[in-house]
Amino acid sequence: MRSTLCLRQTVLFVGRRVRAPGLQAPHPLVITPGNACYIDLGFVDIETSGAPKAVSVCNFKIHHGRVKVAPVNVLRTASDQTNFVIKRFTPIVAVTAVCWLVFVVNNLIFSGQLLQYGIVPRHLRGLPGIIWSPFLHASFRHLAANTLPLLILGGVICARSKTEFTAVTMGGILLGGFLTWLLGRTASHIGASGLIFCFFGYLASLAYFKRNIPTLLVSLACIVGYGGLLRGVVPTSAAVSWEGHLAGIVSGVVFAWVASKIEKPAKGVSQPIPGRISPPVSH
Repeated sequence: MRSTLCLRQTVLFVGRRVRAPGLQAPHPLVITPGNACYIDLGFVDIETSGAPKAVSVCNFKIHHGRVKVAPVNVLRTASDQTNFVIKRFTPIVAVTAVCWLVFVVNNLIFSGQLLQYGIVPRHLRGLPGIIWSPFLHASFRHLAANTLPLLILGGVICARSKTEFTAVTMGGILLGGFLTWLLGRTASHIGASGLIFCFFGYLASLAYFKRNIPTLLVSLACIVGYGGLLRGVVPTSAAVSWEGHLAGIVSGVVFAWVASKIEKPAKGVSQPIPGRISPPVSH
């Protein structure tokens, strides 16, 4: 007899005990690299005990005690889909909102005095600016020009993974900011453009390091849509921090390379192996 698995979160953990609330059949079950399990759960969430060794989203079909594994499209209700989208893009919306909030507070309360806390290269007092500079903007025009590319490029990374977005954002702020502090002109470097260039460098270089069709499409779309940003890495105006732009692209490429190195070992252990169903295990 064959059944189909449709879950809100179809996440099965290899080598860990799995519990499913509301499960009719005996549970929990153990999924190991040599065997896997399948039960029709409907729309329920899976809970696990202990840290997972590997994760795979799959559709498990039973044929006379044998398990076949195939990709599954996770089905969601309309409200689930809306909540998913909101949660997925919350990080980039929050970062952009902080930029606008800081701009309003700086101009209405501090009369623009916060601008002095940007990155001041090779001065100890300029080191804290590595953290603050992406959220400081000199004018409404400056902030407005950064808002759309920040939302779009950051949104693309959020769509891939919130964890990926968090890592690239924090890494871009720290590494890009430090490179600006180390190599930049003596001035107060401010603005989210360094982070935007980090996002661009990360997305544009993914295809080179990962070399698969999805990342190739992402990289091509990024280059076609925002390839003009590359003009910002050459000295064109004394008021533009081209050093911050260049540092951002370099940090983005570095993190794309690091991400490709981290994911390669994981691919070897994340694929479930067909086998027999394990018996229920007491918990």
